[in-house]
This record gives sequence, C-alpha cells and structure tokens, in this order.
Amino acid sequence: MRRLRYKLTCAALLFSLNLATIFTSVYAWFTAVRKNGASGMSIQMYAHELDLRYQVYKYSDEAKSVINATDRQDALTLLEYDSVFKDRNDNTPILVEFTLLGGAINDGSSIRVTTTCSNASATAKALSNIIELKFALLTPESSDPASLWSEAIDSFESVNGKRFKVGNAKNLSVTYTIENYGASLANDGLHFFMLINYAEDLIEDFDFDLFDSQTTAFSNDLTTIACDVIGG
Repeated sequence: MRRLRYKLTCAALLFSLNLATIFTSVYAWFTAVRKNGASGMSIQMYAHELDLRYQVYKYSDEAKSVINATDRQDALTLLEYDSVFKDRNDNTPILVEFTLLGGAINDGSSIRVTTTCSNASATAKALSNIIELKFALLTPESSDPASLWSEAIDSFESVNGKRFKVGNAKNLSVTYTIENYGASLANDGLHFFMLINYAEDLIEDFDFDLFDSQTTAFSNDLTTIACDVIGG
C-alpha cells in the first residue's frame, strides 16, 4: 500500500582519501511507533596515479544557506525527501567538486571515475536504488558556496544522470569517463563535479507500509569511488 506521505533519510556518504582514516556515520530512522539506529557505511576513495582532492557543498538547515560542508561529519548526508511538499526537495542536491593533479593528466589520456555499490537487489531499500549521479566539467564563475552550488545546479539541468538501478535491472557500478579535457586544465589541476540527488521516479517504485507513515530509511550501500587514468 502506497502511503500518501512519507519521507526518506539516508546514511551519510563519507569519503576517505587516506585509507588510514576511514570515517563512519550513523543514521536513524523513525516510524510512528519506534526508533531504530544502525551503523552507517563508509566510502573509500582511490585515485590511481593522481592526487585527488575534493570539496562538498550542500544546503544546511541550520544556516539556512548552502555551505562548504567538507569538514562536517554529515557532509554527504542527503536531506530528507518530502513526497508531498516537493518544493522542499529543491535543496536536497549535494555538489562535490573534485580536483585532480598529477603528471598522468594530459591531453592524450582519459580519466575514468567509477562509483560502486554493494547491494545487487533492485528492490532493496538501499541508497543506490533511489539516487542519480551526474558528472560534468564545469568552470564556475564564483567561489562562494551558495553561488557556486546554484550555478552548478543550473548547469546540471542539461546533463543526463547515471543510475545504478535501470528499470528492473541493477548495476553495481556507475562509470563516468572524462575525455578531451585539455581546455579545462588549469594551473591548480582539473576540476570536475559530481551531483548526488534523489531520483523521484525511482522513489515512486517503492511501496511503503503503515509503519512508514512518517520517515523511511534507505541504507547506504555505496562502497567506493575510484579514479584511474586510461591511455596517455
């Protein structure tokens, strides 16, 4: 039975550039009658032959504005999705800015970015089944978090998203290849952006029972983000 109203909350997506430092998070979900908690998952990031850095920009309910959330424990926790008042979901996208450095970056090489998940079921209440990833090389006109986020969101409107769940099928990886990026290279490296957000039509694939009348949890099953160089 599909509920008229529900919200979603997801475990944090947390990145680790140093394998010696793996961050974890905790998520909780609420129903009308009980509260449960579970350990969150961590995402490890690998950058073969590359120096990889990142910044995270997201809307903060506390600040009532977009902030640079890179150093926050909840940096990559998606805000709750509201299925009734959908204009409240305008602030759910999370923007990640990656900077790639290293001698392997040159006009003759391609860079492959692979994001993987662990849950192979297309029907499981897992984060990979309700999100969409978008990638693009962008040159923002502002470094202010709110302006950069807004400008990037507008740019991503024309970008096709990539999904783990496609119809009834489930892929365990999503790959984005960066090619012909010479014109985008700068002295401080190559900048590319990833947008993480809910996919409304994927959420609608799920039915919610009476116990999900308020908030439902989708556990984080994303495992790694790997960058490597092809050719060159």
